[in-house]
Amino acid sequence: MMNESIKNAIIKHLEKKNVITENFYSELTEETKKIKSLRDKVDISLFDIKKEIIKTNFNLLIDKIFKEDKESVVTILKNTKNRINFYDVLEEIGKLLVSFEQYNENYELNSPELTTLKETFALKDEQLYELINEINLDKK
Repeated sequence: MMNESIKNAIIKHLEKKNVITENFYSELTEETKKIKSLRDKVDISLFDIKKEIIKTNFNLLIDKIFKEDKESVVTILKNTKNRINFYDVLEEIGKLLVSFEQYNENYELNSPELTTLKETFALKDEQLYELINEINLDKK
């Protein structure tokens, strides 16, 4: 259970800025569920990228590129048995960017109230989701 004072501050903020209808908190909860679903896709994409990076030594390759250690880059590429795996990393990054754009667009276009709450109260997505759910349950 989240801090009651944060919950109360969010309720005051919402009531001050919005006309609270009978379904207001239920609709807000539905918005947070959609955001959570999109955020879960972003998180899964991040995990998939991590798996591909580990599988390919991609992080070591990038490190050597930034250090301008050209010989080490060539050695890494030469010693990589299946260089096709590097494309898998790039493909996963592409999937991440698509997932992130969907998540970000939903926040900006469909859920400006949630964006405001998140920024105003410095909440992580999971915290915002839990708080809105608790508020909705309390209001029922």
